[in-house]
Amino acid sequence: MFTANLLDPAWVWLRKGSLDSRIALGADLTETPQLARRARQLTSRRCRRSLAAGLRNLVDAAEEQRRGFSSAVPVEREQILHEAGFILQIALDLESDDDLAPRGIALIERMLIHGDSPAYAPSSPGSLRSALIHAHAALHLS
Repeated sequence: MFTANLLDPAWVWLRKGSLDSRIALGADLTETPQLARRARQLTSRRCRRSLAAGLRNLVDAAEEQRRGFSSAVPVEREQILHEAGFILQIALDLESDDDLAPRGIALIERMLIHGDSPAYAPSSPGSLRSALIHAHAALHLS
């Protein structure tokens, strides 16, 4: 018998952006099986390692000297360099064996992939720090 449950992995993959937004906003993860599945994906070792690498790449990109025109996404160099230690600490947290909350992981993922995040978009001084503090706190809330 064919049931909707067989299609859940594909549905979750196709809708992960909207699911991540809901998780980042603090949705009840037991509200739907799809939210629960996406939360498990976010907290997986693979996803956490990938995000840790993304944070390290962000710091590396800020440390590199920009040379003329490039297809690389520009980063908010000054803010990233100012927060490099905190960013790298969060990367270590993601790689740890600690249980981390899906909401914090979703916030970090959004910061890394959305062009309007303070990591990429010009913003007021301290905006990146505020986003990092918020995500870091959310990581450690159960």
